[in-house]
Amino acid sequence: MARGKWKRQPCKGTPEDVRQHVTSCKTADCACQSAGHRLPSLQEKCQLISPEVLEALQEAPAETLAKAQDLLGVSWLNYEFQGEPQRMLLGCSVCSGDKGVQFTTQQAAAANKLSRHGSGPEHVRNVCKLLGYEVPTKETAAVRWPGAEVVLQVFRQLQGDTTDRFVEGVSAEKKTSRIEWCIVEATREQWRESLRNAVSICLLRDERHKRVLLRFRAVDKTLQVTNGVLGQLKGDYSSTALGLTAATLRVIREFATPGLARPGMKGEELQLEVDESLVQHIRECVLSTTIDAAGNEVAAVQDSAAPLEVHCQHLAEGETLFPNHKLIVRDRAHGTRRVLERPWRADPFLDAVMTSLITGSSSVTQLIEHSFDFKQWFSEASKASMTRAVATPFRNLRSALHRYESLVTPLSRFVLDLEAVLAVATRMVGERAGTNAAHCAEAFLDAMDSEVLLTAALLADAGDEALQLIRWMDQDENVVDAARANIQVKKFLDSIRLLFNEGRVLAIKGHTQCMLTWLSSPHVLAYNSKVKALGGPTACPVRLQQACLRRLQVWAALAEETVKAEFPEFEAVAAMRVLNVCDPWPSLDALSSSDSENIPPDACTDLERLAQSFDCNFAALKVEWMDFRGRARWHAVKSGCTNICAWKKAIDESQEQCWERRETAARHPCQHLNVVLCGYASTCISDSALERSFSQAAAKIPASARHLHPQKESLRMSFLALKEDDVRSRMEVVANLWKQHFGSSRQGAFDRIDQGRAKPTKAATEDRECYREFIKARRKNVAEVVQKNAPAESASVCDGDAWLESHQKELEFNRDKRKKRKFEALFAGALLEDEMDLTFLHDAAEVKATTQRNRRARQRKEQRLQSDMTAGKVPSVADMRDCHVYMLDRDRTPAVDNLAIGLGWTWAADPCSAQICLTDLSGVHSDGVPTSAIWAAAMQGAWVMSPAWALGGDYTGPALKFLPPLRTKRFLWISPDLAESAVAVCDVLRRCASTAGSKWIVVNDLEAWLEKKQDLTQKSNAAAAIAAVTTEEASMYSDVPHVFDLSGFFQFVCRLDKQKSRLALGLL
Repeated sequence: MARGKWKRQPCKGTPEDVRQHVTSCKTADCACQSAGHRLPSLQEKCQLISPEVLEALQEAPAETLAKAQDLLGVSWLNYEFQGEPQRMLLGCSVCSGDKGVQFTTQQAAAANKLSRHGSGPEHVRNVCKLLGYEVPTKETAAVRWPGAEVVLQVFRQLQGDTTDRFVEGVSAEKKTSRIEWCIVEATREQWRESLRNAVSICLLRDERHKRVLLRFRAVDKTLQVTNGVLGQLKGDYSSTALGLTAATLRVIREFATPGLARPGMKGEELQLEVDESLVQHIRECVLSTTIDAAGNEVAAVQDSAAPLEVHCQHLAEGETLFPNHKLIVRDRAHGTRRVLERPWRADPFLDAVMTSLITGSSSVTQLIEHSFDFKQWFSEASKASMTRAVATPFRNLRSALHRYESLVTPLSRFVLDLEAVLAVATRMVGERAGTNAAHCAEAFLDAMDSEVLLTAALLADAGDEALQLIRWMDQDENVVDAARANIQVKKFLDSIRLLFNEGRVLAIKGHTQCMLTWLSSPHVLAYNSKVKALGGPTACPVRLQQACLRRLQVWAALAEETVKAEFPEFEAVAAMRVLNVCDPWPSLDALSSSDSENIPPDACTDLERLAQSFDCNFAALKVEWMDFRGRARWHAVKSGCTNICAWKKAIDESQEQCWERRETAARHPCQHLNVVLCGYASTCISDSALERSFSQAAAKIPASARHLHPQKESLRMSFLALKEDDVRSRMEVVANLWKQHFGSSRQGAFDRIDQGRAKPTKAATEDRECYREFIKARRKNVAEVVQKNAPAESASVCDGDAWLESHQKELEFNRDKRKKRKFEALFAGALLEDEMDLTFLHDAAEVKATTQRNRRARQRKEQRLQSDMTAGKVPSVADMRDCHVYMLDRDRTPAVDNLAIGLGWTWAADPCSAQICLTDLSGVHSDGVPTSAIWAAAMQGAWVMSPAWALGGDYTGPALKFLPPLRTKRFLWISPDLAESAVAVCDVLRRCASTAGSKWIVVNDLEAWLEKKQDLTQKSNAAAAIAAVTTEEASMYSDVPHVFDLSGFFQFVCRLDKQKSRLALGLL
């Protein structure tokens, strides 16, 4: 046999047209490749009356069975040829209908595919319908959902990357999307139920990359706390205060719409109903909003708590979004970061040290961070370092510029392994000579001295103290407790007072002690023919140590002022410290539950502030608080639970609704205390959860997937906020949702083999501890010293050489911020009478009036801008009777003439006398100067529309309405060069000026116009003298006001009525 592909020949009985096609067809994917050579045998197998059909006809009447008998031996498989070149297409004579042929390719026409179709339930039902028999419906088999293991496996994979939607052996895109939706919808059902039962809600809102994300913290009357995600809105909103208010309501309404963003929905979104009762309940229960310090965020919260001055979507004018809103909660995590950034930058020397060592683009740490070679050098040098203060060799400095507090780690590593950094810098100078890196490294080595290094070590210790406070505020929302925040702030203040004001930092274990040890012995550097020594017995005299310490004392003073501004004691959030039962309060712990008269004054002040903020009776609150505090404290100590849990246990055990407890509940009322506890439990002082959500989205929803529909991206943001335990607890609801909305699925899952495997860590050596142990030991040492010593005095403002003008500006900035926060506390009802005087109340009244005035003006301006961007209502032809209309003869038709007669129009030969100008609206030249007809209409305040408007009907084209000219005299001079280059436009200007009632006066003499200009300028009316010149002349007269070229003249004189116009982008 000759080599090549063997071509099968058609069998006997094959129709002639099929035989000819099979022998001549060269299309690789034609259906004839599978069925053409054996079409008769396939037709014999594809019987119309198959065993499956006979089984369905078991209960059919005799007439139907007789019809079926007549069709025995008839095949449902037919064929046809289409296209050029011709292709063979197969189809079912019963099921094709409007679909035409179904088996159009070689793979689709395979014998197994034809057999599957013939035995399928849809084909069987269609054959029975052909015989006039309806197959009775049977009970639907139970829908099989994927199963818990598959759901968890998909959840784990999507938690790593939401775009990786193919789970090998388990699911592909379609099934993965369905599982994802079921997980999120099951959780949202739980969140909706929690919000429906809530009595106090705190919203957390933040905006990034044109996306506004909302979380919530809700508390019911039993003090059960629920944290969740309301949703995210992307792109389609305004970032103004009013826009954020409207966006917040939109997110709430989308959250209250069950079934939103379900995969496979086509046009069903319009049938979904918003749970209006839930929306209204959420609006009424929102008591606080946590935001950062952005101006639009603060203004948006104020707008949400006040009646709207303008109409907003789903909100009428005068309606309040959150009528019971009480507190504006500033994000404490952002506030603690300002303890480092602003005070360090206020000191020129400290800022210079940080820039030259850590943050500057030419600093050695940044050069190492952004070079693979330099990182390798640093890793090798760290392993070989003999003076490294810890056992851990560093592979890098971790100096990526994320946030300012992130610089504490590279600064710490710089101090603890200075030898490695100096070695890398020296190697840069030698091996990369002539490059920018070499120049930067040489400058770094030249600048190194004992003062810079000791200051860097002091900054590392100061940064580590601030970092502990920042990290505590940056924890999960369930951990950051408003009642315990003040204790953390107090620990921070006590630490920096002890370390810097009293100078203990020089002796306590830490970065400063390590640097003093390193500088106590000499270290010689050799680079570029230079020899330099660092350290030695006299390298750090006491005078130098005190000079460096004074700079950090100034920082401590500014840090304390920053804390006072960010954590003011007169706010309701600060007063929540009286609800802290996890930490000891000796003066209170010694009192009995009935001894409410001897409560310390500071605790009474805080209770009164809370009573005012949450509209409670102070006397009743004080009695109830003292009655339950001892029991709550007992639960907190015994079980080590949180404050909220301890108070909940104390109240529950006395308020149990059983017969034995009724008298106990009556003797221990807690109505006022419960209101305050609900407000406290819902208050979230940190929006770090939002920051983490945005960071997760950046990593797990990459830029390639940011084209998602806003509702689907919102779904993924909610998905990323879940944990595996949340999914496990809602697995039954996930199963029910799948069975309700989707069909049965195939099973399959694989177990992970790396789950629970721990990563190895570097162990400490005998002489040195590892890096983590060093940091822990340093912090423990500081805490022990602070606890043993009496509280240090507050850092006082220095008057010496260390206190500079930049420090004074930073001090005034923080005091102004504190004053603004005090005004906010007054408006929230948190200030007490003895904290206010007449001057402060007068200033507060002015601030409130200004705020209301600005809010009213801002909302009306935004509404006006929005209305300007929307299409105006163009009058119909029937509305414009007895008008002078200008229209070119070439655009007039008999239909338009008949319409003009019926409406009493008169045709104007001159556009300067017309009320309506019908012309081509695309007639704007490339230089921005309109045509003469548009000039005439603009000068007279007429309508300008397309000729299609005159044809009647629903006109959807653009339309311009210009405002009437001002009723003040204006003197116009047209330069001769312009009159020569723009004859038509200048002629229109002169004709408009000569019309009856015109206030325009054309001055032909330049000298006369200049005299008139000078005279009007002296009368403060210089704008009444205007000149129209060429573009070249406009540059010559640039020092003379109100001298324009034609484009500038049109913009200055011709004013568009944006409320009535339907704007077209091509014209503006």
